[in-house]
Amino acid sequence: MNKIKMVFLALLTIASTGAHAGLSNVYEIYIKNAIGEPLQISEVVALSTDTGADLAYWRDGASAVASSNWSYGSSPLYAIDGVAPGLHPGSIFHSASGDADPWLKITLASPAELDSLTLYGRTDRGYNSRDVYNVFLYDDLGNELFSGSNYSAFNESYSVTIDFTSPIPEPSTLALMALGLVSVGFAARRRKA
Repeated sequence: MNKIKMVFLALLTIASTGAHAGLSNVYEIYIKNAIGEPLQISEVVALSTDTGADLAYWRDGASAVASSNWSYGSSPLYAIDGVAPGLHPGSIFHSASGDADPWLKITLASPAELDSLTLYGRTDRGYNSRDVYNVFLYDDLGNELFSGSNYSAFNESYSVTIDFTSPIPEPSTLALMALGLVSVGFAARRRKA
């Protein structure tokens, strides 16, 4: 009976924190255009599970490189400058038009747990239909942690958010589960007697 009480108390303690889990150990964010067009991104926001801060912000130690860029006014650094959404030129990253396989890689200051990743596209009409992305996340050893395709920022908010959180069940759910386990234990004990 003491073991059952300990398990029940442990479950309640975990549940009472109201915690949730994100995607752990993310170090690199790799983004490609999903429809064979030039890659254009006005901002990448990677929210930390621990602090809620944007870890893909250059002032917090993130860096960005790309396969190419349209001009000096479309540097990869525009994707991590904290300004979103944006117009071209001067406030977005834009790959060169002749780049057959454009990509953007953002490296965080250190591996971290992410709640979500938001990609902001281009806001000027006529070109924002290109804002469809394939996304890959890697740890600091180069192991793929996540991959997803066809995330479209061609909408009214000019953005798309990928949510990595998985909530821990509510205390009432865990209490019912524990009560069920206790009931099964008592039923098994009665049958033996």
